[in-house]
Amino acid sequence: MMSVHQSGMGLAGIYTHDIAETKVKATKQLAEQHEFPLLVTMEPEPEGKES
Repeated sequence: MMSVHQSGMGLAGIYTHDIAETKVKATKQLAEQHEFPLLVTMEPEPEGKES
């Protein structure tokens, strides 16, 4: 967790596109409801890292 505080970002998980999209939307809604300034993004896996 300290790396999140030092770098300002962290990886929360690796999911399929549909699941990631749902989790991002739910997290953003919850943060907004509680007036918490949280930036949530969904990014593709880097090239060559696919399983």
